[in-house]
Amino acid sequence: MQNQYTTKGHHLTLKERQLIEKWKNEVFSNRKIAGLLGKAPQTIHNEIKRGLVTQQVRKGKFEEVYKADYAQIQYLKNRERCVKDISLDKETYQAICHYARQKYSPDKKTANRKRASLNSPAFGKSIEERPFEIDQRTRFGDFEIDTVLEQREKAPCLLTLTDRKTRYEIIRLLPSKTAQAVNEALLEIQKDYSILSITADNGREFARLHEVFDREHIYYAHPYASWERGSNENHNRLIRRWFPKGTRNITHQDVRFIENWINHYPRKMFDYSSPADLLING
Repeated sequence: MQNQYTTKGHHLTLKERQLIEKWKNEVFSNRKIAGLLGKAPQTIHNEIKRGLVTQQVRKGKFEEVYKADYAQIQYLKNRERCVKDISLDKETYQAICHYARQKYSPDKKTANRKRASLNSPAFGKSIEERPFEIDQRTRFGDFEIDTVLEQREKAPCLLTLTDRKTRYEIIRLLPSKTAQAVNEALLEIQKDYSILSITADNGREFARLHEVFDREHIYYAHPYASWERGSNENHNRLIRRWFPKGTRNITHQDVRFIENWINHYPRKMFDYSSPADLLING
């Protein structure tokens, strides 16, 4: 009987790569791994070949072993190169290259951008009341907050917090996009991080932040004014490159991987130090 493999275009996920690493350590054959994952044996062969790294197993003895994290990075690099050629004028091309090197999207024209609604009610203090030191990014602990991915309230989503000074990112996987889920995660985060202020949008999931954080230090951006939380929005776009719209079954390990990647990525604005470097060095 002919083996049933997954259809073309279904790429291996980080979780599947982690299973491959586990099974190779247990000395499973490539064909057996292919059967367990429902993939063609050649797919597993090619994947392992791309993900090999040289590792010292004992003094003077080195072996090539498959590593899931390395394979995932190689896969993402290859995906970035798999784009169709487009015709661009020189100025636009140079701008895109500049921002792509920083993993940020180029700025768009703002002529048609919606104006902030100044009269719409918020759940607390307006961003206009935010103190000077927060606006000037003078200290660590002033965070912008948002949720990413699923739009349905009862579906899992990501809670993201971005420090305004260092751009250090905190990401947590929530079981649902609700105020209760946000508050429970925020309570846990505060055990590990000193949060001095929070700037949020007017989503219902942030309506009860005052239950777990000092109301005096919560500020709400104007409706339809995502640029008022620009650092957080930039990071959300980076996250969507890894987890596009429609992504399902994200694990806590996936979240830790992308959080670590963002925090250790060198930034031109910091003379190529990373957010993690700035956090450690003050």
